[in-house]
Amino acid sequence: DQIVYGAISDRAGHFSVTNMKPGIYLVIPERAGFVHVPSAKPATPVTFVPLKPGQQLAGYKLEMTPHATISGRVVDEYGDPVHRVAVQLEPVAGGAQIDPFAGWQSNSTDDRGEFHMVASPGRYYLKAPNFSDQHEYAPEIRTDGTSAAPYVATYYPSAASTSAASIVQAAPGQDIAGLEIRLTRQTAAAG
Repeated sequence: DQIVYGAISDRAGHFSVTNMKPGIYLVIPERAGFVHVPSAKPATPVTFVPLKPGQQLAGYKLEMTPHATISGRVVDEYGDPVHRVAVQLEPVAGGAQIDPFAGWQSNSTDDRGEFHMVASPGRYYLKAPNFSDQHEYAPEIRTDGTSAAPYVATYYPSAASTSAASIVQAAPGQDIAGLEIRLTRQTAAAG
C-alpha cells in the first residue's frame, strides 16, 4: 500500500505534515506555473527524504522557480510540417536536471508540426529522435527503384549531433517561441 501525505504551505511558504510513518519518501512540491528546483547534492531530479521512527524533521526547504516554455515546429527538408514527431529536451552536460514529474520531457508535434513544452530553467539541446517518415504513410515509389533515406535523430536547428547543435537557454518564466527543427536524412556510407 502506498500512503500519500500532503500539505498546503502558508503565505510564508511554511508547511507541516504530521503522523507520518517511518520510511523513505519522495517529495514533490506543486504549484501552477512553477517547477521544483532539486538540490545540488545529490544531483538527481527528485528528492527522497528518509524518516526514522520518532524523528521530527524541521526546517526542510523545497525550492521552486517559474517554469519556462519552449515552442516551435518540426519540418522536413522541404520546409513542410511533420506531425507526430516526439520532441525532447536533453540537458547540456553539467546543466539542470530534468524533473520527471513535470510532465514536459517529451512532446509530439501536432498536424501543423508544432510542439509546446514546459521546462525547468536551464541549458538544453532540443532533439527530434529517430523518426521514420514511413511509419504511417505509403512508401514513396520512385521510377528508378530507390527510396528516400530515413530521417535520423536531429538536434535543433538541423544537426545530427550535439557538437553541431545550438543550445537553447531557458530562463525562469521565459517563453521561447519560433524554434524550428529541420529533419535530416541518413547519408549514404562511403564504400
